[in-house]
Amino acid sequence: MKTPIKSKPETEKAFFLFAGLGILIYFNSLGNGFVFDDNHYVTQNHLIKNLDILALKEIFSSFYKWDYLPLTHISLSVDYFLFGLNPMGYRITNISLHIVNAFLTYQLILLVLGNKKIALWTGLLFLVHPVNVESVAWISERKNVLSLTFLLLSFIKYIQNKRTFSIFCFILACLSKSTAIILPILLILYDSCFKPREFRKIIFDKLAYALISFCLAGITVLSHSQGQTLRTHPDNNPLFSLYSMIPVFKEYWLKIAFPINLNVWYQNLIYKSVTDIAGSLIFAVGFFYLLLKIRKSNTTIFFGLSWFCISLLPVSHIVPLPQMQADRFLYIPSIGAFLIFSYLINYLAKFFSAKNTRNINFDIFIYINLIIFSCLCLYRLPIFKNDFDLWKDSVRQNPNHSISVMYLGLTHWGRKEFDQALAQLKKAKSLNSKNIVSEEYQGLILESLGKFSEAESVYLEILKKHPKRATTNNHLGVLYGAMGRTDDALKHLAIAIQEKPDFALAHYNRAVFLYKLGDQNEAFQEFQLATKLAPDNTKFQYQLGLFYLKVRKEENQANFHIRKSIRLNPNRAIELEAMILLEKNL
Repeated sequence: MKTPIKSKPETEKAFFLFAGLGILIYFNSLGNGFVFDDNHYVTQNHLIKNLDILALKEIFSSFYKWDYLPLTHISLSVDYFLFGLNPMGYRITNISLHIVNAFLTYQLILLVLGNKKIALWTGLLFLVHPVNVESVAWISERKNVLSLTFLLLSFIKYIQNKRTFSIFCFILACLSKSTAIILPILLILYDSCFKPREFRKIIFDKLAYALISFCLAGITVLSHSQGQTLRTHPDNNPLFSLYSMIPVFKEYWLKIAFPINLNVWYQNLIYKSVTDIAGSLIFAVGFFYLLLKIRKSNTTIFFGLSWFCISLLPVSHIVPLPQMQADRFLYIPSIGAFLIFSYLINYLAKFFSAKNTRNINFDIFIYINLIIFSCLCLYRLPIFKNDFDLWKDSVRQNPNHSISVMYLGLTHWGRKEFDQALAQLKKAKSLNSKNIVSEEYQGLILESLGKFSEAESVYLEILKKHPKRATTNNHLGVLYGAMGRTDDALKHLAIAIQEKPDFALAHYNRAVFLYKLGDQNEAFQEFQLATKLAPDNTKFQYQLGLFYLKVRKEENQANFHIRKSIRLNPNRAIELEAMILLEKNL
């Protein structure tokens, strides 16, 4: 297919259109704060607090939590260097990347189809669709928007036969988020649809991309295994995962067509019989039948439908993850859906024009959708203002979802609304008897209020059914320590450590109580072990440094650990005060 020649003024006009509309829609979200996982990825992320060679080495050589996202961490580190902990700066970057992605979508479709109108509509729909709000307004989803930027660049450079640059961009996409590994399949799809040649040659042409994908896929599985985020299939039966994902597939198309009742956390609904998913199964069978029938008759629709399916593969529960459905999972797939919609509107316009019927301006359908989607975006953006608004909306969408109810309870706790917090946590436990964490949080709230006997009752009730549960024994141990029952505290902490030997917090708590009993040697060993198990914990490093300074009088070791504590969290004044004390002693 002949690539259209684009003049520089046309390209600039298109970019300013995307930029203007994107800013107009997302401007009001700049005042939103950090929400939910932003604590993990930004405010408590030690990897982004230092922008130097040592930090870069650590970023590329280690997993963070359950992910391997070195380029995402670097981008967040640059934001931290520029904006500190002001969420507006991070949000500006996310919005800017989303605008760039919409523009790159326009450029990619223009290269693929050579139709400016379809390309423009596809890019604009991607820009304003509310299903993409989660990826843009949630700072933690920097990985989503950043990886798509490099994926689209890689695709565009592949079409332009700039292979080395394309592969380089693909590596950057994978280092931003592992879902980019589907690019080789998308490139095979493109060649099969628009550059037909011997299939063996098409495959061979993608070997470098495939090798990168396999490497990143392996690293991702390893990181999630270590982060303990991988789940087993329901009842260890992959078929149940398949049954459960078929309704999700149908829901995704409904969310694209009618983006209402969007939610930050959908409930995982498990289906174990074909009869339970009859309606969704009919939709899926019809969808794939259409896909096969249209393969040769309309390559554009086939390309769009296939793009949607291929892009969903990493989040299709082939490898079970905590969430089966999420709006952010549609960030890449939605491009295929918007391409199909734009193509069909353009096709209908041409069809009725050729029939010499009454002139109908089909462009109006696109403009109406752009207006509706923009309004829905503006409606959804304030939900990401803070955790309370986020989880209040999630519970409003699904009041019977135990996890959302639990998180709403925790936001009440953060607002010092203790009665509401306890009520929501009790409701979360009643909705799902397996949600023991919500019950543990009840104990923590009661403990924070000084209601020790009530907190003890909560923990003991849990231990009746789960006597060796490590986290509950740790909580109860800390509670007994606060009550002055140090021997009982050590007993339960020992149970927690026996059940979970790598439980760093339990080792640290045990060290604290051993020190109170005067057992400095064993306390020192526990402080060391806790720090070894969780070397990135600021508090552990700080306390070990103080132990070296005040108890063992080893100032060099104290210097090492306190300085590391400051490096892990340069915003904590208490570590800086300890450093001043240390320097005075030196």
